[in-house]
Amino acid sequence: MRKLIYLFVIFIPQFLFGQNEALIIDHTKVQEFINLNEESLPSAAELRLMFRHASVGNTINNGLDCVQGTRSNPKECTEFEPYHFDRRNWDFQGRGNSGWKGKVNDFVDTTEDQIDQFDIFSFKFCYLEGLDEIAEPCGKPFNETTTESNWNYLKNAYETLEAKYPNKIFIWWTIPLTQSGQYCTEQMNTRIRNYCRENGKILFDIADIEAYDTLGNHTINGQGWEIAFNGYCGEKTGPSCHPNWKCSIMLAKAFWYMLVNISEANLISVEENMITNEIIISPNPASDFIEISFPSINRRINPTVNESFDIKIYNTLGVCISHLTPTLSYTPLTPLERGKEREIRIDVSFLPAGVYFLAFSDEIKMLVKY
Repeated sequence: MRKLIYLFVIFIPQFLFGQNEALIIDHTKVQEFINLNEESLPSAAELRLMFRHASVGNTINNGLDCVQGTRSNPKECTEFEPYHFDRRNWDFQGRGNSGWKGKVNDFVDTTEDQIDQFDIFSFKFCYLEGLDEIAEPCGKPFNETTTESNWNYLKNAYETLEAKYPNKIFIWWTIPLTQSGQYCTEQMNTRIRNYCRENGKILFDIADIEAYDTLGNHTINGQGWEIAFNGYCGEKTGPSCHPNWKCSIMLAKAFWYMLVNISEANLISVEENMITNEIIISPNPASDFIEISFPSINRRINPTVNESFDIKIYNTLGVCISHLTPTLSYTPLTPLERGKEREIRIDVSFLPAGVYFLAFSDEIKMLVKY
């Protein structure tokens, strides 16, 4: 039997073993709930999640409690075994409707205040932020400059948090839909989806889930804009849609699919021979610099040319923080000197404190930066 090891409880990004692909939670993931790996449920339940929300978030929270088996109504909730899907570490935090920038600012501030308490951070807008003919985010009347400015406000906030806290996970959301369709919602959701797909982000696409009816048909209005399927809304018609119980449970199932996939993508066991002792990093933990030694080179016959090495530094989310191509200078060695280590000195002072992975051509090393 192959021996597997775990590096403490540190996340080893799946990106180190394959292409960094976005995790998009859309309507197709709802039915995948029944196929979740039972063995992955505990690790997903252990993830500490902070989620900032308002009224639509309340319905998702209620749906998660239903799937957790801790509600007596509606009758669908009694079908779930209590705490089999244990979401007690997922903290849904209510906040007001303070507008586009107000909600972005709230997310940044509360993340900073609670950064040590959670592993995953997320927030979502309400359908209110996607309504046409309001000052934010698309302007009144619609203004492309205003739209792009507010989109960049959101994007820059996320990117700043991701760069500052590379060992945390940040989840994106699309704007929930109305039953009438909104041009502003369409514009912003298109930007969010494209960005997340192109940059390997995690996206809970609530709009996509709301827009597909029970037969899998995509519901749109006469202008071609997505609308919420009426059968998922507590209201009958109009520019609103608070998910009813059917939709709340659907969203909760998709939410579980997302958290299980996050846990499976990061808590990866690696074969022991993938982490070897050929390359040595010292000091580790490090503050300002590290020295990388290559003992295997010392056992070779003297090289006759300088050797270049490709080294990529990843954070725990699989984002490449730095790509280095240092050169190990050729220095003729006598037979007595061939046991002497050759080293490359690398500055790591620019890295925030946290855990990183140095990927060489055929080897991976963990680095702790303080």
